Amino acid sequence: MKRIAVYGLTGIIILLFWHFLSIMVNSPVIPRPVEVAGVLSGKFVSKLMLHILSSTRRIIIAIAAAFIVALPLGIGVGRVKVLDRVLSPVLYFFYPVPKIAFLPIILILAGLGEASKLILIGIIVFFHLVIAVRDAAAGTSDELFYILRVMGAGWEHSIFHIIIPSILPAVFTALRISLGTAIAVLFFSETIVTNTGIGYLIMDSWVRVNYPEMYASIAGLSLMGLLLFGLLDLLEAKLCGWKQHS
Repeated sequence: MKRIAVYGLTGIIILLFWHFLSIMVNSPVIPRPVEVAGVLSGKFVSKLMLHILSSTRRIIIAIAAAFIVALPLGIGVGRVKVLDRVLSPVLYFFYPVPKIAFLPIILILAGLGEASKLILIGIIVFFHLVIAVRDAAAGTSDELFYILRVMGAGWEHSIFHIIIPSILPAVFTALRISLGTAIAVLFFSETIVTNTGIGYLIMDSWVRVNYPEMYASIAGLSLMGLLLFGLLDLLEAKLCGWKQHS
């Protein structure tokens, strides 16, 4: 309840700032919040929800695919010295490169459809995750593994009872960092040869000089981000509840 109250207070402050800014600027480019609220109370809201769902689906699919690959690879690189020596230089080589630079290559190989958007977002999330998982796995205390071996446990027990619980906080931190970047890139990718997604809707409203709809779409994008970050918080509280008692 306390968090909801904080969110509500933050929303009120943003709306007040927006309202006074629109009065000061006095231009259609910054419509008043009541105008945008009028758009959201009409037929446009159903259209907005469809585009939000389309963008959310892309984000979730891309993150899930990246996670499935990055988790075992990061654990392997973090715990196996041979893999670390071979693959870490490759990760260091590609990690600093802005992933948007790969867009022309992805478009040529995957086409202009849905796959190119998912691949681009997945690549961004993948590099954040694999490096975070590698560092967290490498930092896991070796003494814990010795204890399990003495008790006769196999490697699978080490993974599920030591490595995964210890790296989860780092994984969620990496997801938060990469999620913001992924949403920004999603917006850019949805402006290229597509007619679905919140990025398309924002640019379409801008081209039509319909500023209330444009701001309503931007608010929808913010809402999508808020819900995704909230989902990560809930998952972390569920899976990492032990952190609160440590």
